[in-house]
Formats: sequence, C-alpha cells, structure tokens
Amino acid sequence: MTLPLALEESEAVLGAVLLSPGWLDHAKLSASHFYDPTHGALWDEFKQRQRDGRLIDMVAMRPFAETHFRELGGAKYLMRLTDMSAATSHQVAGYGEIIRDACRRRATIEAARAAIAQAEKGGDDDALTILEQRLQEIASNDMDSDAWERLGVHACESVERAEMGETKGISTGFASLDRATGGLQPGTLWVVGGATSMGKSVFGAGLGRNIAAQGYGVAEVHLEMDATQIGLRTATALAFDPSHRASNPYYLSAQRGELTSEQWSALRGAAKASATLPIYTDARAGRSLSQIEAAARRLFRKMRREGIKPGALIIDHEGLIAPEAGSRFPSQLERANARSEALLAIAKRLGVAVIALSQITKEGSRADGEERLPTAQDLNYGSAISQAATVVILIHRKAYYAERKPDKMRSPEDWDALKSRETTLVVDKARGGMRAQVGVLMDMPTAAVWEPRT
Repeated sequence: MTLPLALEESEAVLGAVLLSPGWLDHAKLSASHFYDPTHGALWDEFKQRQRDGRLIDMVAMRPFAETHFRELGGAKYLMRLTDMSAATSHQVAGYGEIIRDACRRRATIEAARAAIAQAEKGGDDDALTILEQRLQEIASNDMDSDAWERLGVHACESVERAEMGETKGISTGFASLDRATGGLQPGTLWVVGGATSMGKSVFGAGLGRNIAAQGYGVAEVHLEMDATQIGLRTATALAFDPSHRASNPYYLSAQRGELTSEQWSALRGAAKASATLPIYTDARAGRSLSQIEAAARRLFRKMRREGIKPGALIIDHEGLIAPEAGSRFPSQLERANARSEALLAIAKRLGVAVIALSQITKEGSRADGEERLPTAQDLNYGSAISQAATVVILIHRKAYYAERKPDKMRSPEDWDALKSRETTLVVDKARGGMRAQVGVLMDMPTAAVWEPRT
C-alpha cells in the first residue's frame, strides 16, 4: 500500500509562505503534518520566526538554508520552493487541508498495520485496544492540542509586552478617542457608521492621515468616490487652517476651478505635503473582499520592503463591497453576517486594523439633534457587523439636520447650527475600552476634522 505523502502540495505551501509570510496561518499546519522531515524543519523555523517577529523571506532565510539544507543546495533549494508556490491564500488553505488529510491517512494506515501485527501475534484484545486508542487520537483535531496554552503563560507574556510598550495601540490622533478605545490594535475591526453626508468618509480619511502621520502605512479602498474627489478632499483638508475660515479652499470650489491665487498656492503646498504620507488608495469600484485582501497584502508586502510598518486598511464603505463570484445567500442579513465575519478575519490575517465605514438605516438617520444619538443597532444589519466589530463609532453632526430643512422652516437655533462644526463620535462599543461620547470638529466644505483644544 502506497502512503499518501502530499509532497508537491507541501512544497507549494512552503514556497508560498516564503513569498507571502502572512499566509503562514492560512494553512493551519504544524511540522508533524509534513511527511518530509526537511519540510517539517523549515515549517518549524517559519513558526519560530513568526513568534519572534523576525523576517521570513529569501534573504533572511539564506543562513538557515545554507546550514540545514546544504546537501539540498542551500538557498537554491528555497528558490526551487518558490517556483512551486501556490498563487493565492485560498490555494494555501486548500493545500493545507490536503497535507493534513494525508497526515491523518498515514497515521490511520500505520495504526492499522500495528494492529494487524499485534493480531498476528495472537493478542486480539491488545490489538483492538491499540487500534481503538490510536484511531481516537487521529480522529481528534490535532490542531486543538497546539491551540491550548496555559493561561498563566499568556498572563506573564502579556504583562512583559505591556511593560515594554508593545501592547500600546496606534493613536487615532484624537486623545479622547484613544482613552475610550485604547487606540488601534492590529487584527481588530473598527466600524464607523453614519447617515449619508453625515461625515463618515471625512472622518475615515482623517483617521488615515493621523495614522500615516505616525509613520504607519495606510491602505484606503474607495468604492464610491473617484480619484479626483479623493485627491481634492485630501489637499483641502491638509490646507485647512481653523483660524482662517473664510479663506480656506473648499474642495467643490477647487473642483470648479474657482479659487484665488493664494488658495491655489495653499492647495499646491498641501498636495505636496500629502505625498510624504505613506497612504495608498485604490478607487476601483465593485471590488470583492478577496480582491481587496489580495491587493492589500501585495501593498503591505511592498511597504515592509520599504521599511514601513502597515497600520490600517480603510474601506469606504463596506455596504458597497461586491459579493464573491458564485456566492449565494438566502437573505441580505446572512450576506451581511458573512461579510462582517470576513472583515474581522481579514484584519487578523493581515495583522492590521481594518476600519470599515458603514451606512446607517433610514430610521437611524432620523435621530434629531441631541434628543436621540445613533447606536450600533441603527447600522444596516447592525447586529451582524457590530457583533464582529471590536469598536463601533457612530457619527452625529449637529448641522446635519438643519441642512435638510427649507430656509423658511429654520429656527434661529438651526441657523446657528449651520455654522457649527461640532460633531459627536458616539463610541457605542469598545471591546476592552468603554462607551463614550467624544467631541470633535468637522469642517465639511474642506473635509477637515480635528480635536478641539481643551
């Protein structure tokens, strides 16, 4: 009987991880799953480097290969593996299942052979006992044993990491929001909700600039706005000066070409300043989550080569994400559930914070003034996305409702509200943080957002 070895699949997975280390966890493998001990040793090195935060690529792995795989050609052996590499993360996961299945089948064959050998000796009871025990071990999920660790180990490691400052999240750029949420942690999903024109895109872009200003790489996926709108909003937001309200260049005025020479000069300077921020945008419409993840993974790999640590993936907005090819859902709620779970999974796989901008229902957008602030339940299929989210923020802008009233129906308070930049960030959920209301200022004509001085 020929043993199932899955050697080609093993080489494909190892090569894929050399090219895309972020796919290491997709395969759900341990060294014991590989038939070839060379493959197992290489996988062990990958996992150790992942735990230590060390690089996994051809250059970093060269000394290990020259030492341990000298007879196989050293670094040339790694090059051969990359030639065999899988093309996508889904293939890595699929090959991982094949490798695990081959391992289980080999173990089953070996257990049966041992039982047969014992039975041939005449010890039927012993043979049955051995076979039963071994099959029970094989039937159990071998990954479960790898996943379970003593709580005390996690506690000690967590305290040590916190003391060294390694658990501190990336600042949002808003001190009050950081106090409520603890900042942006890698592998978390943030949902920013708001009614149409409430300011969620403005706030999302502001978060991106604040993250990038700290040196972290930011990927922005725009499924609604085009590149010109994005560029002009970025420039006017950076050119904004809160003390010169009347002379600030508005992005719609810029779009119409109706700025003064001084405003054009300020806008050109702001555009040049934006080029120094490690923010990359993808303005293609109709992108599915797998397409977004694949593109982001390639971008983050490029960032790391340039010495930039990826910090966030911002998606504007999640309701416009295209369904996967061939996917079918009985209802929009189930589709929303699947999309929410996938967004969180992407955050964990990419190791960055995913910030998904989300639409509020018509009922939720009717919240009037300070009488009723929005909640997570006002989001479209709110229970689905809020359950997956680590942090849920709802935007409530004071001027929003006054803007929608005819002039003759506006009260003096409405006219005052139209001049107001006051905006409330309702932190309705913050896992590990606290619910809060955070005040910021938002200037819609320039797309600027900032925290008021206290």
